[in-house]
Amino acid sequence: MATPNSPAQIANPLAAYKVLKKIGEGAFGRVYLVIHIASGKQFVLKEVQCTNAAQKQEALKEVAFLKQLKHPNIISYREAFESTVAISKQDGANAIKGAGRMGNPQPLLYIAMSYADGGDLAGKIKQRMGKQFAEQQVCTLSMMMTLATGRLVRNAVCP
Repeated sequence: MATPNSPAQIANPLAAYKVLKKIGEGAFGRVYLVIHIASGKQFVLKEVQCTNAAQKQEALKEVAFLKQLKHPNIISYREAFESTVAISKQDGANAIKGAGRMGNPQPLLYIAMSYADGGDLAGKIKQRMGKQFAEQQVCTLSMMMTLATGRLVRNAVCP
């Protein structure tokens, strides 16, 4: 059984999700858009490759950080779990494969978070292609960012 600060550990936690598509990739893993089968809701599932204890510790710090963030203007944390199964998106079909070296699979950390289907601020700025936002939009965005930042500061999440 998982403790409040550790990822959930069940037989095949990935079975609770259906992968729709890969939406990002970075140095330490991939990010997928998924549907939680039981609820029918879309989430983002971040697959983090932890090749050593230090990387795993950093990933677990991220989980602890995300658990603290409860604000309407901050992406919310759903759950985290470890698995030796990796997601692979091939030819539009869900596929899973063993992670790590053959015979010695390395656990992957999965972090499920809410999906912002409207995109992020950087995406909104790019969509504008140099056109200015209306004054009311700037005020709204500034207020949302200020409230979210205030929440982080009040919770002593940001130094």
